[in-house]
Amino acid sequence: MLKSIKSKILALLLLAVAVLIVTNLIAVVAARQSQAKQLNIALYDSAMANSKMIDERIRRHIDRLSVLANTATVQGDDIASTKSYLLFEHKRNLDQEGYYFDLIAAIEPDGSSFDINGDKVEVYDRVYFQEVLAGKDLVISEPIFSRSGGKISVAIATAVKKDGKLVRVLMGMMSLEKLSDEIITMKHGENGRAYMIDDRGTCLAHQDKTLLGLDFTRENGPITAEMANMVQLMLATKTGAAEYSFRGVNSILNYQQIPSTGWFLGIVADRSEVFAEINRLTSLLAVIIFITTLLLLVLGWRFTGKTVQPISELVDATRRIAQGDLETKIAVHTDDEIGHLAQSFERMRLDTKDLISNIALAGNRVSDIARVLAIKADQTAETVKTKVIPADTASSAAGKETKELTGIADERLSEMDRGQQGIDNVVSTMREIEKSANQVTLSISTLNQAIDDVGAFVDAINAIAGQTDKLAEEAAIEATRAGEAGKGFAVVADEVRKLAESSSESAAEISRLISRVVSEVQQQSAASLEDGKKKMPRNERVMQHINQSLVAITGLVQDLSEKAKEVAEAAEEVGIADQDADKDIISRPG
Repeated sequence: MLKSIKSKILALLLLAVAVLIVTNLIAVVAARQSQAKQLNIALYDSAMANSKMIDERIRRHIDRLSVLANTATVQGDDIASTKSYLLFEHKRNLDQEGYYFDLIAAIEPDGSSFDINGDKVEVYDRVYFQEVLAGKDLVISEPIFSRSGGKISVAIATAVKKDGKLVRVLMGMMSLEKLSDEIITMKHGENGRAYMIDDRGTCLAHQDKTLLGLDFTRENGPITAEMANMVQLMLATKTGAAEYSFRGVNSILNYQQIPSTGWFLGIVADRSEVFAEINRLTSLLAVIIFITTLLLLVLGWRFTGKTVQPISELVDATRRIAQGDLETKIAVHTDDEIGHLAQSFERMRLDTKDLISNIALAGNRVSDIARVLAIKADQTAETVKTKVIPADTASSAAGKETKELTGIADERLSEMDRGQQGIDNVVSTMREIEKSANQVTLSISTLNQAIDDVGAFVDAINAIAGQTDKLAEEAAIEATRAGEAGKGFAVVADEVRKLAESSSESAAEISRLISRVVSEVQQQSAASLEDGKKKMPRNERVMQHINQSLVAITGLVQDLSEKAKEVAEAAEEVGIADQDADKDIISRPG
């Protein structure tokens, strides 16, 4: 699995090269197929055209013999005239293109003959002569060696008849060398070949004259088994295409049959020559691809090296930074995205270095502060230890005093109830004021004493409220010093402070009410006693007013008693919270 950027880039380059190679291979294969198709068409057209041309020329030779055979001169008995006439016609056509006869001879039925040169020709044992004697009008022989000239030729024999009777045989010896010279020009390309065989596979025309007359259907010498099989295929199929190897040359063949003779003309192209341009192009492409691949790999290696090296340096730098090395400078100077990234990393390194330096300085300061706080914490713990006991004592004392105050309040309420009952009795016996004046004086004295006691009770409440307020403030200060552990304690202390303030306000209200009552009682009591007899109704109204005031005072005292109980409970909570804060502070380390 590829992990590095360099290997990935090189892999992409190799992939691009592979795509280039595959594309060129496809193009080369397509070009070869197109070239092969065009070649087959060209060979087919050439074989068809040339086979028709040869067929026409052979037909002309046959027609010439037929025309000569039908002339009176050739049919006549004057052999000398016949000889002269044939010589004249031969020379007349000798320079014409496509004239293949080497000689023309007139053969008597007994086999004696002479050619146009006057030489005797012995052909009685020739197959073609015997076939004409047997009744055929036209016979084309297989390749034979001329007995007169020793050249390999093909004899075309036609019957010369007069009045339906065979008088002689007219024979023309068609030179295969001349035919070969004509056919070899039909080759395809410089290295191609063209040859002709008869219907038995015997070579009639070939650029290699040593092959003339050789049976191509049999493996012999230069005729390989592959070629022999191919020639047999030609004879069987009459027309078509084939590929074979001849003398080490890969050959592409197209063959056509010549209708007039049944012979076969083969047009051969040399594969290496036909595809030479494509092969050269393929080789050139291979060289170009090789050089391109080499250049791409070299340039890709150098490019990826230059590209990856800054990235590797950045990776190393990040590893060093991760390991704590902030001193090594990131030295990447490329003016591209990687260079910009390196500059950003360098700025980050410097910023990180400064940040860590600042953190180190801050850490030192924090350490100093921590040491100071530790000392302060120890001192605070000691102070708390010394403060806890007085605070507990104060809380307990406050609770105790509050309870005592509550008891006093209950007692004063009872006394006020009794005073109220006395006033009721005074009211009921006001008509007997003369008899109970002393009792009224005593009741007023008792009332004054109760009012004084209530005033003392109010003063005690004010004192407790003040002491509780101070205790709450001290508790809030200690809670602030205790930190998180003192938050609950601070809340309770604040509630106690608020309750103390409320109690103080209630006590002040009671004090004002008592002062007013005392003033009224003092103002009215003397006058009431002196003219009690004369102003009985007025005294009765005064007593009723006093009774209402006592009822109001009783209600206020009851409220104050309830608040005193709340103060006691709050004082207990302060004591408990103070003890918890003390335990937390003492248990904290350092």
